[in-house]
Amino acid sequence: MDRARAFGTVRDIFMTIGNNLCDEGALNQQRDIFYLSVEEICSFILGSSVTDSLQWIVEKRKNDMASCSLFNPRERIMLQGTAYINHIPQVIRDEMNSDNLSGIGCCAGRVTGEAAVINDIRQARNTEGKILVAPMTDPGWVFLMITARGLIVERGSMLSHTAIIGRELGIPTIVGVKNAAGIIKNGQTISMDGHSGEIIIHDQEGM
Repeated sequence: MDRARAFGTVRDIFMTIGNNLCDEGALNQQRDIFYLSVEEICSFILGSSVTDSLQWIVEKRKNDMASCSLFNPRERIMLQGTAYINHIPQVIRDEMNSDNLSGIGCCAGRVTGEAAVINDIRQARNTEGKILVAPMTDPGWVFLMITARGLIVERGSMLSHTAIIGRELGIPTIVGVKNAAGIIKNGQTISMDGHSGEIIIHDQEGM
């Protein structure tokens, strides 16, 4: 909780800096401050920056972020030499129908319910009473996880974020389910066993 409060305080500080830079014409929007590094912000304010314009950096980062959002890299990547020169292979998601899936059971319990498939937290739906299915989760997903009946994610291990939160909340949880968010459709009725890691899809309709 203290760490969350500290992050909130720092966030408020940089939001204020962003507002000041907007008033001075250095940024177009207050939240553009979050596309810059701390070093870039401080050096610009102190007059030691290598550029006299921040907005072009912001626009470049926004474009990069948009491109990255469409890219799904493999879980393990081998690099050689300069990192950005390497070709990063992309995962080809299998969306073929399958009646049964399996993964690593992390929190015991059997539940049956409607699947809420979420690939992007910015497009999050109501998960109350549903089984949350996602490629992966991070601390920002907790508000969705606490209302779900079950958790299924493609990545992770017994010590991953999803597994730990699932056990803390006592919610049946399965991780390491390959292509779960591609095979399971939103709205399908599924059953899961958080002990064995088995998943059964009862219908192939979905929404």
